[in-house]
Amino acid sequence: MPVNYPGVAAALSTERLGPYLRRVQNNQLEALMLYHRNVVLSESLYPILQLVEVTFRNNFEQHLKSTYGSNWFIDPAFQGRLKSFDIATVRKAETKLKDANLALLRKKSKIPPKAITSGRIVAELNFGFWTNLISNQYSGLFFGPAAPILFPYEPLLSAGKTQTDLEKAVNPMLRNVRHLRNRVFHHEPILHDGKLWDAHDSACTLLKWMNPSVQDWSDRVQLDRFPSVYQVFHGPK
Repeated sequence: MPVNYPGVAAALSTERLGPYLRRVQNNQLEALMLYHRNVVLSESLYPILQLVEVTFRNNFEQHLKSTYGSNWFIDPAFQGRLKSFDIATVRKAETKLKDANLALLRKKSKIPPKAITSGRIVAELNFGFWTNLISNQYSGLFFGPAAPILFPYEPLLSAGKTQTDLEKAVNPMLRNVRHLRNRVFHHEPILHDGKLWDAHDSACTLLKWMNPSVQDWSDRVQLDRFPSVYQVFHGPK
């Protein structure tokens, strides 16, 4: 049965299909084939990206709770270390949860309002917020004290290396993973990205440094299908 290209293009948009069309000299069916491959490849990356993000933010939450208490997100000492943009991000997350509770009360819903807890705040804050806290703009304010909880299995940490050594090892990989995560989650073309394999390697390494049990479980249940999918499209690595 022939593909209704105009119908598909109307749904996906000409702009989104543009990068694929340009690669195949505007051959519409070949462009859709590339788009399909991009979806499959993106899908294969979701597990490792999700595991890294969730593990990283939960490790960070442990550090914040141990340092500032269970309500770290409203603690003046914590907020005093944040840039204004990041303070606004935390407050926005808290406001969103409060508004959800108010909506339940207005509707007289049978669902009771939920307490605004650390876990719920963590879930509202995106990966960029967490990785930003250990970026250069914070000059080690969070990375140094948090490193043993964030990356307890990082080999440089066990070797007693300096905070600078740790940051040089961790931050470039985190940037690569965050960039890839944003591209995948925003449905951008990644099929012909020459650095895709390296970014995946960074994700796997970071996960091992954070919690090797998670990486081992992922391997055992074959959750991470990226290597096999990548090689189907690009050949042996």
